[in-house]
Amino acid sequence: FQEADHLDQADAAFYLGYMFELGIGRSSSPETAAPFYERASQYEHPLALNALGDLYLNGRGVAQDHAKAFD
Repeated sequence: FQEADHLDQADAAFYLGYMFELGIGRSSSPETAAPFYERASQYEHPLALNALGDLYLNGRGVAQDHAKAFD
């Protein structure tokens, strides 16, 4: 996934974020997941947009920001 992420693959960025957020293969880290979700969101990836919005809504890994959560 990391190799594909370097090729600007939205799916790869989303799944890396997902793995970091849930702690698949390592400890959970929403802080690390957020930039991957951001990158995938730039390509309008629907799951990444939802996941990033959830992080902003709940202030997990990013500063809580309701405006960004619903953007």
